[in-house]
Amino acid sequence: MSRISRKSIISSYYHVMVQGIDKEYIFNEDLLKDKYKELLLKKSKTNQILIISYCIMGNHMHLLIKTENSDNLSKMMLQINSSYGKFYNKTKNRVGYVFRDRYRAEPIYNVNHLHNCIRYIHENPVKAEMVEKCEQYLYSSFNDYKNNMIDKYIIEEVYGTTSQYMDKISGNYEDYNFIEVSNEFGNKVYEDFKVVCKEYENVNFKDRANVCRVSNELKNRCRITNDEIIKFMKLKRATYYNIMKNNKI
Repeated sequence: MSRISRKSIISSYYHVMVQGIDKEYIFNEDLLKDKYKELLLKKSKTNQILIISYCIMGNHMHLLIKTENSDNLSKMMLQINSSYGKFYNKTKNRVGYVFRDRYRAEPIYNVNHLHNCIRYIHENPVKAEMVEKCEQYLYSSFNDYKNNMIDKYIIEEVYGTTSQYMDKISGNYEDYNFIEVSNEFGNKVYEDFKVVCKEYENVNFKDRANVCRVSNELKNRCRITNDEIIKFMKLKRATYYNIMKNNKI
């Protein structure tokens, strides 16, 4: 199988990251890591997304995926984080947001970038001085690669051959300005408006407080106009602007 083309990579591969709100350690127990991994594996199949590599740390998670439709990535992350948020809050007997925004995603630009991203993700626990070697960390895909548990299609798709891929996932990675914990949300990444709207499709917008609350959340999470919000909420323009003008939440 020939190596993937640059065009294919740009349109298909993404480095994804999520982090706990206020950098809270939302994955600090094996139970929590196991739950997030379970959701990740399940929802990726549901949304036809191929997981290339992953690493679940204490307060954040790195993921490298391939998808033919970027909308599927938004859907998958919404489903995973929503389900995990409910599980986490129930487990910890708390309420409120669990994640800092929803997720951050950056495209992969070339084959070297792809190979280095895999190494970078696997090196996270070593860099954080949690372990000395990648294989000592149980919540990453490194051992899946090392023990030949990665689907042969992924190996051929990413590396072109099954013979020496271990050499490429080991060793130092080059600096491609990967998403870091310290600056991973420096540039706002907006979610798909139609996908996010599904979260609020059963909200009663006759309640003025709901109009303000959801409007503010949609503006924060999506790159949209007031007209799009008005259409979604099925309100008259004058009604909407009157509510937003006179209600502060």
